[in-house]
Amino acid sequence: MARRALVLSVLVLVASCGLGCAALFRWWITPAPFDTHTPPPAPDYAELATWAAHPEQSDAADLVPPGSGGVDRQAEAAIDVFFIHPTTYYESEHFNAPWDDPSADEITDTGVMALQASSFNGAGRVYAPYYRQIALGGYFTADKEKGLALAYGDVERAFDHWLARWSGGRPFILASHSQGSRHAQTLLRTRFAGEEGRALRQRLVAAYLIGGWIPEQDLGAALPIPACEGPRDTGCLIGWRTLSEKAAPPTGPNQLPPGQTNLCTNPLSWTRAATPAPRTAHLGALPLLQNDRTALPPVTAGMLGARCTEGSLRIDPAPQGKGWNVLVRGGNFHVYDYALFYMNLRANAEERAAAHLASPGSR
Repeated sequence: MARRALVLSVLVLVASCGLGCAALFRWWITPAPFDTHTPPPAPDYAELATWAAHPEQSDAADLVPPGSGGVDRQAEAAIDVFFIHPTTYYESEHFNAPWDDPSADEITDTGVMALQASSFNGAGRVYAPYYRQIALGGYFTADKEKGLALAYGDVERAFDHWLARWSGGRPFILASHSQGSRHAQTLLRTRFAGEEGRALRQRLVAAYLIGGWIPEQDLGAALPIPACEGPRDTGCLIGWRTLSEKAAPPTGPNQLPPGQTNLCTNPLSWTRAATPAPRTAHLGALPLLQNDRTALPPVTAGMLGARCTEGSLRIDPAPQGKGWNVLVRGGNFHVYDYALFYMNLRANAEERAAAHLASPGSR
């Protein structure tokens, strides 16, 4: 707990104090080269302890915001959800974190499962593996791809274990955030393409790959599924990265190359149109007020409108004050990609699940 508190305190300080602190922080979190590390032991996905969320255990993905009208329907759900968590390891001791690192797993549980993965528990049974994620600092090194490859290997093994042991041929949602969305893209490219991927594509309700870089030019080609164009489309892909209306476009080494445009789906309209969606379409956001495995805070509806432009989801007005500024720097609301649209996500996951189950040939 003390280690986690120190890491989060430093993250908040960096978010608030500018470029000098950011450079110092990058130095502090950057691990030694990949090949100097011995990889931590691999998780055994037959063990429930290796799953941050699983229908056979009580976890933070079971939570529902009070007074929201949401219901945890996992016990009777006809579909599954395979969720891949974002980066939650911010230290430099390991290039790839142990899957059971206490501070990383606490952030995964109280932050990600509670505030992100739980948005799908009204639509399906939520499965979310721990994995040997690449450390945040690993992204800023020449060995980034080695670390991502090790992490992806765990994700694919977890996916295969879910397929073989628990899925029972059911339809499913693929969902992710940030680093998790990088791994989800790799999974789509390697397992869903061609004739051998046809069965998985037919079972796919939708892929919510939020907070990642998804080149529009790859959709339907290198990425074997199209973008969703409406709120009831199935077998398709959804993605966005959240910025305030006045924020500068993201820059740095981990962006799309020039000439490529990031996929943007507006979660207030579930279209890719540039037309702004009004605040009246906003069903409710979750503030980052607490880290709790037992309860969520109430949601706030009608906070903001949103529009897709130049590959980014622009929000207006940008939320301010306690609960809405955690790790927000320069108008980049990446940490809030899920939380700002929590109730819209809940409603849409249920809507797409119903549409898929009503389609011919669905189980």
